[in-house]
Parts: sequence; C-alpha cells; structure tokens
Amino acid sequence: MLSIFKHAGRSFGKKKPRRLDDKEYHAARTYVLLNCDEVKPYIRIYEDTLREIQPNIQNSEIDAKLETEFATWFEKYAHDPSSGISNQIIKDLAEGPLYKVKSFNGYVVNGYKFHTERYGSRRSTMNSGVCIKSSSHSADDIDYYGRLTKILQLEYPALPIK
Repeated sequence: MLSIFKHAGRSFGKKKPRRLDDKEYHAARTYVLLNCDEVKPYIRIYEDTLREIQPNIQNSEIDAKLETEFATWFEKYAHDPSSGISNQIIKDLAEGPLYKVKSFNGYVVNGYKFHTERYGSRRSTMNSGVCIKSSSHSADDIDYYGRLTKILQLEYPALPIK
C-alpha cells in the first residue's frame, strides 16, 4: 500500500460518477505524486536535474515547476528503461488516475467526519474546513486553509488501491 493511501476511511452520501476536467485532473495527479513518500526520491532527482540545467534557479521556480511539470516528467522518467525503476506500482502511479471519478458528500477518516460545504450548509454542525501543510521550498511556507467543495475518489487503471 502506498503511503498516501494508508489512512483508511469510508465515504458517505450519494455516490455520483463524474469526469474530471483537465485542470482538476492535473491538480489531483500532482497532489498525489507530491505527497506520496514513495515518490520523494524522484522529486529530488527532478529538482537536481533542474538545478543542473539552471544553476541559478530559485526555490520558488522549482516549486512552480513541481506543480506544473513534475507529473509529466515523472511519467516519462518512470517508463524510461535507463531510469532503473522496476517497481510496477511506481510505474502505474506515474501514469496517473482515470478521468472518471466518484464524487461523495462526505468522508470519515481517523475518527473525523468531513463533508462538503454545500452538504454541511443544511446541517446543525459543520465540518468542511481543512488545512493542508505546505510542501514548498520557499522560505514563506504557507499552509492552505479552506473548505471542502468536492470529495472525489480517484482510481488508477492498474493499481488496486484499497
């Protein structure tokens, strides 16, 4: 099991199938890759490659490239025989999730019940607030605070993630 999927939880509410648009797909794919411990060595390789090509590159520029270009680079790198990656799970993860996802109103994980802002607006209690720790290289690490607007279940074509 990959580290990013180690916290088992369960969804609740009506399951609605839908398709990610390109922007959502890229965000989901990038988030999973940048937050998966098993991918961290490849993130360092990518950063080192950027520094070789551009010795004066700023940390903020590296952060931007991680967000915009890393997923595509990693897919190519993982399938290049010269990279030495033999772990099929890493190769499958590099290909990215399916565009077809399932959307839910809520999710229970680690004993906490979260739901979308819209679903919670009709409830007497609300738990749609989230905080995501920043993973940037910039000196101004800023955590993200926001509200859940969507809860999506990603599926990978070759990965049995449960």
